[in-house]
Amino acid sequence: MRALLLLTTTAICFAAEPCRTATEACLELIPIANNLKIAAYRSHSLSTAQPNLERAVIVVHGTNRDADRYYTDLVAAAEKAGAIEKTLLISPYFRGKDRGCDDKVAAGELYFTCNGWKYGDSAVNAKDIYSFTVTDRLVRMLADRAKFPKLRAVVVVGHSAGGQFLQRYAAGTRIDTQVRVRVRFVVMNPSSYMYLDAKRLPKGATCSENGTCTGPFQVESAAEGCPSYNQYRYGIENLAGYLGRTTGGEIRKRFPKKDVVYLVGEKDVDRNDPSLDKSCESMKQGAFRRERGTIFWNYMKSLYKAGHGFGIAPGCAHNGGCMLASGPGLRALFDSGAK
Repeated sequence: MRALLLLTTTAICFAAEPCRTATEACLELIPIANNLKIAAYRSHSLSTAQPNLERAVIVVHGTNRDADRYYTDLVAAAEKAGAIEKTLLISPYFRGKDRGCDDKVAAGELYFTCNGWKYGDSAVNAKDIYSFTVTDRLVRMLADRAKFPKLRAVVVVGHSAGGQFLQRYAAGTRIDTQVRVRVRFVVMNPSSYMYLDAKRLPKGATCSENGTCTGPFQVESAAEGCPSYNQYRYGIENLAGYLGRTTGGEIRKRFPKKDVVYLVGEKDVDRNDPSLDKSCESMKQGAFRRERGTIFWNYMKSLYKAGHGFGIAPGCAHNGGCMLASGPGLRALFDSGAK
């Protein structure tokens, strides 16, 4: 009996230890809907009760669907913040099977087109389940007080293509009003943003991190040479996929009130980065990622009186690991006092 008790106690202690590596041991297939699941690296299992966890951070990977790398970077950031013991870390894997990508997919696992997951499109094998639906489901699971009694905050963060995912998801989801936990959305270095109306900053004008711009946001000059500049996913005309279930008016009403933080890399200024969106729609938003993020934050602040946060990560170029572990990143993800 004593040996059995000792074995049980040891097992409980082991289960409470966070899983820190992006290996099969830390990978879990998490139920989403219709008996379909999403693969995710996680520090603690979502299928068992976790009575000591106080916060969860979900990181959305970039265009290469490298959930393993983002999980590794998120673990490093949590350890730097001293938060890994009390935080559930999750890196979902939006696997792709399409022309141009062919990820290995387990039986019953959701998968998407190579790029459609970024924009809230439906899964290839489940037309009624969108990539944004997956995030809704994860947040709802984390808000289960029976399983996570001490968890009071969920942070969803995305960098690069994951940042595009996050900004559009944050604008369209209602999950933050449907659960009893605080939900924060942290948008890092996306190539483009979804604007809430047809106004853009005139060519030649720019904005600063101090909250000032050298020109007004306006409609007249913005459409010049780019008639599709306000179509989804750069604007709210012709909303599609998950966002097709809402309206521009509803987004304009709700999004400014959400807990959103935009972070840009101090050195993410490469105009010739091959992964930078150089379409006319994106070029209407600025010349490079740091400028685009600074302008969009000013747009939300000046036109919609949004209380959204903004920060510049010192020394960071277009690098997710650097952004997550930066002072602004640690503060946004873990409420850390890091500078």
